[in-house]
Amino acid sequence: MPGARTPLQRVLDLPVLVKILAAVSVAVLVSVVVGTVGLVKLSATAGQVQAMYEVQVKPLGVLAQAEREAMQVRLDLYKHATTSDPAGKAAFEAAIGQDETTLAALAARYRPTAADPTKVDAFTADWRTVHQLMTSTMLPLSRANDLAGFQQARDKEFSPAAQKALGDLDAAFAAESAQSAGRATSAQRDFSSARTLMVALLVLGAALALGLGVLVARRIVSTLGAVAGMTAALARGDLTARVEVDSRDEVGTMASDLGGAVESLRTTVRALEENAVVLAGSSQELSATSTQIAAAAEEASAQAGAVSATAQQVGANIATVAASSEEMGASIREISGNSTEAARVAAEAVALASSTGVTMARLGESSAEIGSVVKVINTIAEQTNLLALNATIEAARAGAAGKGFAVVAGEVKDLAQETARATDDIARRVEAIQLDTVGAQRAIEQIAEVIGRINDYQTTIASAVEEQTATTGEVVRNVSDAATGAGQITDNVTGVAEAAQTTAAAVTQAQAAANDLARMSSELQQIVGRFTV
Repeated sequence: MPGARTPLQRVLDLPVLVKILAAVSVAVLVSVVVGTVGLVKLSATAGQVQAMYEVQVKPLGVLAQAEREAMQVRLDLYKHATTSDPAGKAAFEAAIGQDETTLAALAARYRPTAADPTKVDAFTADWRTVHQLMTSTMLPLSRANDLAGFQQARDKEFSPAAQKALGDLDAAFAAESAQSAGRATSAQRDFSSARTLMVALLVLGAALALGLGVLVARRIVSTLGAVAGMTAALARGDLTARVEVDSRDEVGTMASDLGGAVESLRTTVRALEENAVVLAGSSQELSATSTQIAAAAEEASAQAGAVSATAQQVGANIATVAASSEEMGASIREISGNSTEAARVAAEAVALASSTGVTMARLGESSAEIGSVVKVINTIAEQTNLLALNATIEAARAGAAGKGFAVVAGEVKDLAQETARATDDIARRVEAIQLDTVGAQRAIEQIAEVIGRINDYQTTIASAVEEQTATTGEVVRNVSDAATGAGQITDNVTGVAEAAQTTAAAVTQAQAAANDLARMSSELQQIVGRFTV
């Protein structure tokens, strides 16, 4: 009586499908775990990116807008000083008030999300000083059209105070940049830890799946080895071999069933020995039938001679067909070669067209940049015109008011220099556009040349097709001759068929005897002659 099965043996006795699915399930489970960890980490990374956008990108936009508003306050103040029109001064004062209101709102909006709120507080305090200088000194001097005093106060008090406030904004920018760098470093650490975890899980899962797979494979292979030994003995005709397996899965069951089958086969071999006597009688009957088959075969041979003569004629015609087919093949090869070359040239055309597209895209980018520079020039030109008009008015007044001409002239000079730089930028970009245009024209010329070559190859292909048509006509004529020969072959085959009828009658008798002989001979040769009982 077999001993008790150990837990490992009971596991290995499970069906092969279950054991294979277990190994696969381990791999799938590891894949699911790794995928889940990856998704979780990706979600965390997405959250970090969104947080960086909310906490870093948006505040930087607010800071940039605040800096523009501060610059606008100074610009409106200078415009207030350079105009003598009371209505214009009132409009600029209103603009200054609106600019400061917007600036204060931006500072209040930025402070809750600022990387360093102290920089915002410092800016607010410094800008309060700027505001006091504007209301107590700069605007009164401007209202009185005291440009000399305005310029002196601007250089000694107002500009340093404004620069200090703008320096606070720059410090806030620096703090935001430092915080962004810290968040980026943290995100990199999270990525590294997630990668390490996923690699560890993959290695662990692969090791588990591989170990389970090796265990199952060794169990199956050992059992199959025993079965293979028994089947090898069976192939040698040795029916005395036995197989001993301890497995109870499908492979073990198969080995046990194979042992039972061999035992049944051994019994059958012994019974087949009795059929040898019957085989001798069947052999005599088959001999008589073979004589009749031989006579019919002679008649069939005569008819086959006539068929052979006709077949020779058919063969000659077929040879002609083969020659024509060779010509057709040559033409087709020429067509194929030209088609290949045409395809290659077409590919060149596509590549050049792609190059043209890239060049034209660069031309579009250069044009867009020119548009941006033109906008800058237009803005500078408008301000230059305004300052020039004010300078004209001041110069016309002369006298004490003529002192303001120096201030206006200085501003006009600065704007003129800015206009010159923008004009130089336009010249450089226009030159780039011209170079890109030349490149595009050259590419288009090359494309035209390639298309011309394609046309030449297509002409050659057309000629080859005409030659193919003539060859095809020759093939058709030869096929007609072959058809005539085939008719003669058909007539002769009729005679062969008549002889075959006689042969068939004899074969019918021989078949009955041959069946008995084949059955007895097969059983005797496969079992009695080869097997060891």
